[in-house]
Amino acid sequence: MGEPYKRKISCLVSDFFRVVIACMTIMAVMFFLRGLQEWLLNSKNYQLRKVVIKGSRFLSAKEILSNTDLCSQIDILHVNLTEVERQIRRNPFIASAYVTKRFPAAIEIEISERLPVAYVNGTELMSVDSKGVILPLPKSGSVSDLPVITGIKKLTGKPGQQTVNDTLLQAVEILTKCPKSLYRQISEVHFDQRYGFLLYLTDYYFPIYLGQGAYSRKLQYLQVLLLRLWKEKRLASLYYVDLRFENQAVVR
Repeated sequence: MGEPYKRKISCLVSDFFRVVIACMTIMAVMFFLRGLQEWLLNSKNYQLRKVVIKGSRFLSAKEILSNTDLCSQIDILHVNLTEVERQIRRNPFIASAYVTKRFPAAIEIEISERLPVAYVNGTELMSVDSKGVILPLPKSGSVSDLPVITGIKKLTGKPGQQTVNDTLLQAVEILTKCPKSLYRQISEVHFDQRYGFLLYLTDYYFPIYLGQGAYSRKLQYLQVLLLRLWKEKRLASLYYVDLRFENQAVVR
């Protein structure tokens, strides 16, 4: 055999061993990674030990987690964040939910709640938020006293869904456009087919005829008017206040 031939054989053998070593290295790394994966999946270090909830104003942790599969025995590596978010949003009081993992053993949940602005006395007593989303009755004491909306017929929408009832949406608009100090004084928003919307206050019995439309202007004027009548000590003796007419108020 010539010298060139021997060198060629030597190179082929060398290349063969390099390929074998490379394959063995890759297989070793794969076995290592698989073993590491198995260890991680079965390690108790990643068992859920803490759930951090942010954004809750009146819902308890139990209420927020009631529809989820989260428990202390679960491994957070197995938690499907998208599914947990979907489960949390099944609570009609929760508008949005964002869930993240905090290694080694915590889950963080950030929610945005729907806050009721009024009760709705329709076919059954419900509540409603500032966007017209129908809600169940909040737990007693979880929110401050709310005004009640009455005179609503054919209330449509399930809890968690926005109503399509225009009368209810207008009533919600009235309450959301109220100055805060005036909102706290309102006990009832009533809709009448003839007179439109009427307001009733918590401390006095006379009706306030609001009619329909131009709610912002009427409510701002009403706030100023009530303050003036209170200073004049006339509120207790009133029969009604009528704001249905443009640029004037009838006080009797």
